Amino acid sequence: MPDLETINSAETIALLGVVALVGWSGYVWWGFGLRLGRGKPALPRRGGPRGAVHPFPLVLVSLWWLFTVAALIAGGLELTSPPDPEAVIDPRATTILSLGVGGLLLGAIVSTSDLRGVGLRFGPLDARRIGVEFNYALKTFAATVLPTAILLIVMSPWRTTETQHPYFEILTNGSPELRFYVAFSVLIGAPLLEELIFRVTMQRWIGRLLSLFDITAAPATWSIVLTAALFAAVHGMHDAIPLMPLALALGWLYEQRNSVISIMLVHSVFNATFLALALLGA
Repeated sequence: MPDLETINSAETIALLGVVALVGWSGYVWWGFGLRLGRGKPALPRRGGPRGAVHPFPLVLVSLWWLFTVAALIAGGLELTSPPDPEAVIDPRATTILSLGVGGLLLGAIVSTSDLRGVGLRFGPLDARRIGVEFNYALKTFAATVLPTAILLIVMSPWRTTETQHPYFEILTNGSPELRFYVAFSVLIGAPLLEELIFRVTMQRWIGRLLSLFDITAAPATWSIVLTAALFAAVHGMHDAIPLMPLALALGWLYEQRNSVISIMLVHSVFNATFLALALLGA
């Protein structure tokens, strides 16, 4: 059992971290505002084609959706609330499954699709280009912090220990082995699988269908919004609303920069940051 001094130190670190992140986020938003005021996009739009993946990966994603919904129904779990910690899938199985499905989907995309069009090929890489994409990814992450913090405060009456994700319980009280699998899943498995499913496959196909049927004059914008809503919804009611800034930012960054690595980096850093703050605050 941690003593009072340890608890206070952890809470102090968490508070200082939140203050620093919110300050950084505000600074990034100020910079975005200056660019928008000069008639420029918040982040420069990277040139090159924007394309959707081959229909075969889309079929795999459709099967993933069917499996996910069927598993939730079969397990008696509601889409509107996180599962009970005792009913959660073994983190080992979750990690292996996410990496397996993510690897299969990545292989299908690489073998069937125009890699440059979906943001998986950049031509000859150099340190400057890597640095540019890394910089834009960090700015996008920072931009998510302020709205996410506001929504977490607004949603705090409904976000109790009973409604938190089961992974928090495992990271707090689980064995070192289970903690490793949870951390690996959160930092690598989830960003890989979810970005390939939602941004790379679904967002581009939704945009293509909206454009094909002339449903809206802004198919790219609406594809970002619709994909973000689906992404947030699968995380449960109590996490869906606070996750919307991240979901929208990932879709926007993917459309602006057409870089899979960038959106995976933002997703991973976001997960790591808020998980660490939650554990310190707990």
